[in-house]
Amino acid sequence: NFLPYIMAAMWAKENKLDDAIILNNYSRIAETTIANIFLVKDGKIKTSALSEGCVAGVMRRYMSECLKKENIPYEETQMHTDELADANEVFITNAVQGIRWIKQCGKNNYNFKLAEYLHRTFLLSLF
Repeated sequence: NFLPYIMAAMWAKENKLDDAIILNNYSRIAETTIANIFLVKDGKIKTSALSEGCVAGVMRRYMSECLKKENIPYEETQMHTDELADANEVFITNAVQGIRWIKQCGKNNYNFKLAEYLHRTFLLSLF
């Protein structure tokens, strides 16, 4: 059902935002309107498990495989909105844009060290 994505994208546009986070029925983070979302806290990367309602994206699967090959701590799990405040980095992935670093979500600002490394290491050759 694309209706939640359309409504969230319209809300983001009305509020002059680049994107919006989609929550599942349990108010946990599923993804954004245009991409899978990843949170980084102390070097460990988390993304929503497929059971949380996110799309099984091509770039999500590719990123998962790359992280595992490089032994970068990675987990597919439940993600709660309060984790956004504690994250060091947030980035999104999709097959069109690769990795997009999220600079800010609400009052939270994020760095881009790991996202930049992942882009250089795994994506530059693809795009």
